[in-house]
Amino acid sequence: AMEASKDAYYARLRVLHTAYAEGARLAARTCTNIALLRLAQDISYAPGNGESIPLSKNEGCSIDSITVVSDIYTIHSSSLVRGSYSSWETQARFDGGNPSVISSREI
Repeated sequence: AMEASKDAYYARLRVLHTAYAEGARLAARTCTNIALLRLAQDISYAPGNGESIPLSKNEGCSIDSITVVSDIYTIHSSSLVRGSYSSWETQARFDGGNPSVISSREI
């Protein structure tokens, strides 16, 4: 009975860790979307040394950097949710203020 209880405990921990990891990915992608919106409103937007964005009482994300090469904007964003870290890199072009995402991936 003790062994089954321990197995159930570890199974619940794995589920929680997976949920926290997914939460971190979603939060980092949220910051990417905020950066895309800010660039659409002001193409010269830059987060300086990073901009922290609160998403809830205990969670947030960061727009870490935006670089421009030619007409391609590369956005780096990240988030830490209950010990689970996620970092995203998104490349986009802007045509008349409208973003067109070229690629987006977890790094």
